[in-house]
Amino acid sequence: MRSFRPPARVRLSILLSIPLCTMLCACGPRISLSRIAPPCAPLVEASGLLQPTPGAARPSTPAIGEVAAFGDRQTGQLDKANADKAGAGAILSLCEKRNAEAIDAATPKGLLRRIFG
Repeated sequence: MRSFRPPARVRLSILLSIPLCTMLCACGPRISLSRIAPPCAPLVEASGLLQPTPGAARPSTPAIGEVAAFGDRQTGQLDKANADKAGAGAILSLCEKRNAEAIDAATPKGLLRRIFG
C-alpha cells in the first residue's frame, strides 16, 4: 500500500527547506579583509622613498664660486628629498583610500550584516 502525502504538506516542506539551503550555501569560507586590503607600508618601503637623501658634496676650497655651486647642489638635494616624501605621502593616501573602498565593498550590508557579520 502506498502512502500519499497531501500536496500542501509537500509544498510547505519544500518552501521551508529553501531558506535552510540558502543559508548553508551562503555560509562558505569567510573573506579575509587582510587579503582584500593588504597593508600599504610595504609599498612605500619598497620604493625607497623614505630613505634619507644625501647632502651635496662640500666644496674643497672656500672660493665664492664653489660655495655658490655648493648651495645650488644642496638646494637640488633638498628638492629631491621633498619630492620623495610627497611621493610617499601620495602613495600611502591612495593605498589607504583603495583599501577602505575594498573593505567597504566586502562588508555585508543591512540584513546580511546581521546574519553573516
